[in-house]
Amino acid sequence: MNQTDITVKKGYYRHLVLKVDRYDLETTLPGCYPGSVKGEVMGGPLNGRTVSLSLKTTPGNGNVARLKEFADPESKRYTPTEGFLAFSSVAAKGNRITASQVSRFAGPDTDIRRDIFLQFAPVMDTSTGGVRRFKLNNATMYRAYIVDPGECRSPWNMDELRETVSEIFSTGEAALLALINRDNTRETLALWPGWRNGQPLTLGESVSKALAEPNQSRFSDVLARGGKIDVLPLDSMFVSPFAAASIDQGIRDNIPARGYRTGGLGARIDKALTSIGRHSPLSRAYLESEFMASLPGSAKDEFAEHGWQGIEECHIGFFLADLGIKPPKVPTYGYALSTVAVNWFEGKDGQNLCSLTKARPLGPVLTRNHLPTVNDPGAHMKFLDVFDDLVAKAIRKVESRVVDLPMERDMSAGREREFPPQPGI
Repeated sequence: MNQTDITVKKGYYRHLVLKVDRYDLETTLPGCYPGSVKGEVMGGPLNGRTVSLSLKTTPGNGNVARLKEFADPESKRYTPTEGFLAFSSVAAKGNRITASQVSRFAGPDTDIRRDIFLQFAPVMDTSTGGVRRFKLNNATMYRAYIVDPGECRSPWNMDELRETVSEIFSTGEAALLALINRDNTRETLALWPGWRNGQPLTLGESVSKALAEPNQSRFSDVLARGGKIDVLPLDSMFVSPFAAASIDQGIRDNIPARGYRTGGLGARIDKALTSIGRHSPLSRAYLESEFMASLPGSAKDEFAEHGWQGIEECHIGFFLADLGIKPPKVPTYGYALSTVAVNWFEGKDGQNLCSLTKARPLGPVLTRNHLPTVNDPGAHMKFLDVFDDLVAKAIRKVESRVVDLPMERDMSAGREREFPPQPGI
């Protein structure tokens, strides 16, 4: 629902995509460059609201593009009414919203998809073991996977599940299934339309193959035991060659790749250790001292300089294994709530094809098994739980080795666990 002249809750947003309604280049606000733009927010915590936004002045953005360049028809950055702008480092207070940077996101009539979960990853060449590259510009090929939580369905029995999968396959998409057991454990898997000898199977054949054994017994067992199965369409497409080249070059205007990387196991442990009120500095010191002692010489230097995020995961794995802890697998690329731009074009055989050209992450990075669904809306919080519990267990193991521990070693003892707010989820 659109809201004009709303009062926005004070907060900070890494990215914001705006559908342009009009520019006001005469606006002057303290601490901001001249001009403002008014429009509808596309996705995220402020989704659907109509807001006015200005560019603030900071020591580091003296050379950034100004709004007047996007309002000028003669400028290469020109973004007319109904076009889309992307803002970074957005701060909201009262009815005032400011950002540090702005770039052109897409023109009018672009296929914009808001509040979807996006993952992208390099396409591997199975014959060489390396990545595949576009012939056009030698950029890495990336495949994008899009999940729309608004399209989630929850069939009650196998007949409904077959019908749901058939409907999804008929659109050319895959089906992402979340198997949610009564004890709140969960498994997520994807069902893909089938192929034979380089040709797609018929719809009936694809559905029958996807729901054949052993899948049929697995799905039936979940439902029979009182569990739920949530089904979401899983769309996939290539990232465009030019957007792929910008990822390779570290340019963030098209797709800020860092917002889709999990950072690996080290980054998750570091985040769990720094959770507000979760672990005392003394507990962290015990854990890191023991970990440092377990490292070979060169790795000690890396850990001293870069911390958990700068150390190879094999060292973390060996350390946790010595404590009797099996760490979860953390994929390099995860899913983030996003707003994306999709470009449609005609292929050589006349087919309508599409590619991902722009994206902005609006929330934290998650694994596929932790995407929120209708019957598991808090799944993203379980992703945080996994690493908080891992770190707590490791600290207990380490502290049990230390003689004469101080009584006050965990500031959070007996305190309810606190999580930072997760925008957009």
